[in-house]
Amino acid sequence: MRRWGAELKRVRGRGIRPDDFSRNDLILCMEQGHRTQLLGQCPVEYHEKIKLIMDFVPEFGMQDLPDPYFGSAAGFERVGEILVATLPRVLEQVRKELDILSS
Repeated sequence: MRRWGAELKRVRGRGIRPDDFSRNDLILCMEQGHRTQLLGQCPVEYHEKIKLIMDFVPEFGMQDLPDPYFGSAAGFERVGEILVATLPRVLEQVRKELDILSS
C-alpha cells in the first residue's frame, strides 16, 4: 500500500463488537461470507449498514475482493489497485448520504 501513499503500520484488525452496528454508519465487507456472518450477528435495523466493498465498483464484475494472503506479491498489487479504484466511490457515497442528512 506504500506504493499508493498509504501507511498501514498503525492499522490493526479486530473482530466486530456488538456496539459497532449502532456506532458506525457503514461496515464494509471484503466477501459475501463475511457479510452473511455479520448479518447474522447484527440487529435487523442495522442491516442496511453492511455492504460489500465490491458493490461500489460493479464494472470489476466481482462480488468478493480477492484475498491475496496466501498468494504472491502480484495478488497484493491487484487488491491495492482495486481498493484505489473503490475507496473514492465509497467516499462519494458517504458524502451523498451526509448531504441528504444535512438538508
